[in-house]
Amino acid sequence: MSSTGRSHLALVTTVSVLLALLQLAPAGAMNASRLEPPITAVLVRSWGGCPPPTESLIWDELNSRWSDYGTTPIAIDYNHPQLCAGPITVEALASSGADVVILSDPAGGSQQYSAEEIAALQQYALDGHNIIGTFLLFHLDVTDNRGLAPIFGLYADIDYHTAHPPSAAYNLIDPASPLFAGMTDPYQGAGYPHSQAPDDSSWDPGDLNGAMIVAKTSDNKAAVMVYPRPTYHAIYITTMPEYYGDTTDERFLYNAITYPRFSYSVFLPVILRSWGSD
Repeated sequence: MSSTGRSHLALVTTVSVLLALLQLAPAGAMNASRLEPPITAVLVRSWGGCPPPTESLIWDELNSRWSDYGTTPIAIDYNHPQLCAGPITVEALASSGADVVILSDPAGGSQQYSAEEIAALQQYALDGHNIIGTFLLFHLDVTDNRGLAPIFGLYADIDYHTAHPPSAAYNLIDPASPLFAGMTDPYQGAGYPHSQAPDDSSWDPGDLNGAMIVAKTSDNKAAVMVYPRPTYHAIYITTMPEYYGDTTDERFLYNAITYPRFSYSVFLPVILRSWGSD
């Protein structure tokens, strides 16, 4: 066979293999494979105790009507016997089967985390699990959980306090973010509007240690941040949308819980000049 013939045969074979890979499953099965599996989120020691007061928090509403906000089922476990009251360990987190960990205003609930518990949360995130924090995540009065800050791409040596935005209307800096799918700009919910903020009451680029601000109020007192890591994303909203939140807050939290763990690309092989080419 001539070199031209061999080159043509190699090209035809390669194209045939690629088409076969794309057509292994019927269309219905391929559509089904695009659906994400159910996602489980676990609430660790947070505001409200164990279990937290369900009449003021929206976890039950999210569990019952997640389908109003997307096609990925979610289940929020807010009463895990080891994690909502007991010490936080990697083993306890793993036993929960959680894909996502939620820290709901822990400093606001006087929940002091030990260095060992913070290390366990960090390790679980690094093992491939997203983490979400809300409101007084780091500091209030004698409760000092600033050791959590690096997990969220922030600094642990900043003095954090409570700020009082006149309105917790978040202007979307990155409206294409999956966090804001199905939402309008600005994001105005009904949750608790006070905010955790640096000591100057303004979230600015100098306060970030890898995190990215994707939404913030016009006075910079409140912000939504995402910290992208190779194996997880950390999401921090400095107000408390889960406290007496409305359907807009439910949608935001649904989006946060279903936020991708990491970004990925699909590459098809490309054959460069090789044996059989002219």
